[in-house]
Amino acid sequence: MIGIYYLSSQPGEWIVKTISFTAKHDWGHLVAYFALGAAICWGLLQWGIPAPWKTAFYFTWLYGLTDELHQLRIPGRDFEFTDLLADGIGALVGVLFVKSLSHRLKAKEKSAAQTKDDRKAKQ
Repeated sequence: MIGIYYLSSQPGEWIVKTISFTAKHDWGHLVAYFALGAAICWGLLQWGIPAPWKTAFYFTWLYGLTDELHQLRIPGRDFEFTDLLADGIGALVGVLFVKSLSHRLKAKEKSAAQTKDDRKAKQ
């Protein structure tokens, strides 16, 4: 979140010059909010929060909204709906990535436990 805040505090010209791949597309938003959504989702999952997927998505998207509002005060920056949309898409993909990873890890753990139980039963 600190990195996103720092980058969104920079004037528009600085962003275009420094991070060239963001000039034509919203890739910067997609990547940043993918990472943020995934990190928040993983953290909530580890804490055992119910429905971490929804919570992580909404929190990340709301952070994107506040970030866009923050940019209204920065020279050369403004609130852009397309950026907010890219934030939401990045957050959603990040959350879905963690959800998929989590389900795969649980299935692997369950399979390993079943194999262990089968070995004990044969002895």
